[in-house]
Amino acid sequence: MPKGVYERKPRKMSEAGIAALRKNMAKAREAARTSHNKPDSPAATAAKRQNAGKAVAIRTARAVLKHLPVGAAAGTVFQATRYRKLTVIDAAPVPCGDIWEQKFHQSGRIVIYGSTHEFDNDCRIIWNYKPTLENIMDAPMFEEPAGGSHE
Repeated sequence: MPKGVYERKPRKMSEAGIAALRKNMAKAREAARTSHNKPDSPAATAAKRQNAGKAVAIRTARAVLKHLPVGAAAGTVFQATRYRKLTVIDAAPVPCGDIWEQKFHQSGRIVIYGSTHEFDNDCRIIWNYKPTLENIMDAPMFEEPAGGSHE
């Protein structure tokens, strides 16, 4: 951090510049005030839902890959999160059409607001590119069967 005493120089603006700035600030205030009352369009809501789903899939896949033991063979069991235990089905990612995938079997139990959710199903991590040691964490996607993990 810099140390010392610094003097701030006042900005000099012309009257026309100040008027333009006030006009733009008034427009911004009006836009902010009216935009809070408008509901999102169905297309915007669908896009937000899709983006949030993709973000969760990437975050979950990265969490699983962080806890996956290096060189894990088929049948290796590891704890991915506090409530999720995974068993390796594919020892390494395999090509499946134009994507690469690695399959796991997950099981776990979690209590949310007093209701217990137990899950026991197969899942997979997919990549839209060939995963290597350098790029394996770029954009992996965690995919579960329809219905999610709370069955």
